[in-house]
Amino acid sequence: CFLYQPAIAEDTARNPILTDRYTLGLGIVFHDPDTRFCTKDDGGDRDCVNQDDLGADQDDYFLTFTFDWRFREHWKLSAAFFSFEWEGDTDTVPSIAVEPDDDSDVAITSDLEVNFYGLGLGYLLANDEKYNLWLGGGLHLVSLDSEIISRISTGGGTIVDFETEDLSAPMPNAFIQLDYALSPKWAIQSMFRYLDLEYDDYAGHLWLFNAGVNYRLTDNIGLSAGYTYTDLDVEIDKDNSTDEYEIESSGFNVSLSWAFGSVE
Repeated sequence: CFLYQPAIAEDTARNPILTDRYTLGLGIVFHDPDTRFCTKDDGGDRDCVNQDDLGADQDDYFLTFTFDWRFREHWKLSAAFFSFEWEGDTDTVPSIAVEPDDDSDVAITSDLEVNFYGLGLGYLLANDEKYNLWLGGGLHLVSLDSEIISRISTGGGTIVDFETEDLSAPMPNAFIQLDYALSPKWAIQSMFRYLDLEYDDYAGHLWLFNAGVNYRLTDNIGLSAGYTYTDLDVEIDKDNSTDEYEIESSGFNVSLSWAFGSVE
């Protein structure tokens, strides 16, 4: 009986991921983004280019930062940040550029940077000894900075065409999160987040999904691995045209978390 007591205590112990008060996370996402830029004039013609058309050389990963504060048993605040960018350089003319003559010299440069800053309030909708189910909402600040410059040199001079955008907009969001303990050390975590915005000349939506497995290395340190999916669509109405940015990204993620304090 004495020999079996430690094993029984381990089996009946509760995974600390269900009771952590403060959790700080640092992660890395290895992704394969697909970015498209489209412009449509008042006449109805719509031209699109993707990052391959622009010779983009994007990073294959980006970092994520998260912080959760469970200030009451049934309430928590969550903050998050992540960002990715790419730069392009090509001598192939995309459809949105000025069409050159056969003997023209062409140079297309481009860059895109997207930042996400999130703040949310969650409510513990249901729970027991094995799981926590959270429902909440908040705001994401989406910052998008892009530039496409076409330089076409001919015998008569150089034609330069600019397509630039600098956008920062708060987007309200709703989310649902499930933390399910498989054992005192292992847990499954998943989150689905939806953001939507229609304001003045801007409209857009963002879907975020993350699911993975967490292993508690110590009482305070956790290691997670899983899958991340992001889908962003932003539409901007201008005087004579409408611009649209479509960004889709998915990939494998790993993260390390440090948790301290308990609501119990």
